[in-house]
Amino acid sequence: MRNFLARIPPPSVAAASGYVAPPPAAPAASRPASDVPERAASAPQVMPPSSIDELVAACREGRAAAQQQLYERLGRRLFGVCLRYSASREEAEETLQNTFVKIFTRLHQFTGQGPFEAWARRIAVNTALHAWRQRQAPGLHVSWDDAPPVAETNGDALDQLSMAELLELVGTLPEGCRMVLNLYAVEGYAHAEIAEMLGISEGTSKSQLSRARKLLEVRLAARQRISSR
Repeated sequence: MRNFLARIPPPSVAAASGYVAPPPAAPAASRPASDVPERAASAPQVMPPSSIDELVAACREGRAAAQQQLYERLGRRLFGVCLRYSASREEAEETLQNTFVKIFTRLHQFTGQGPFEAWARRIAVNTALHAWRQRQAPGLHVSWDDAPPVAETNGDALDQLSMAELLELVGTLPEGCRMVLNLYAVEGYAHAEIAEMLGISEGTSKSQLSRARKLLEVRLAARQRISSR
């Protein structure tokens, strides 16, 4: 179960940020010779490819080019994290931006004990969960009913799905099931940790995971029956 969900690809971070590449500059031959040196002098310097550790060190010095490169290096994957816990693409985009604000303002908290990307990913998860809690207005809370766990499934049929099909199926789950499934199967949290993060009991976390697995199997079977007609 953890393996097949990890294959879900996040959408492009370029689309998430609204970034549009500028049009290419006109060839030097088409511009006045006197204009070329001036433009070359004002062109922003681009950092050469760097390791994550080098980028983090440069970001701590406040170098904008390093921040941009770190965003481009991690943005796509972190957007996928945000999207899994958001009610819409727009919310995921906002969560991604808030995630990077926290990353850049909390770099002093990164001690280097463990991969930087794992540290950044935890920030993305916590930021997404904070956004989720904020939209739990009175009367609109997720229903955490303690349904009895269902029989375990081996997930073999799910492993045969394409990435797009997996993403679509997971997105159809009730919010409670989807949240627990993502935290357990994708992020690797234990049920005790999930219970604390979502404010539910450990038993509820386990039952929601069981329901999520069963619902995925049922919906996949239904889809296969329809396609075979």
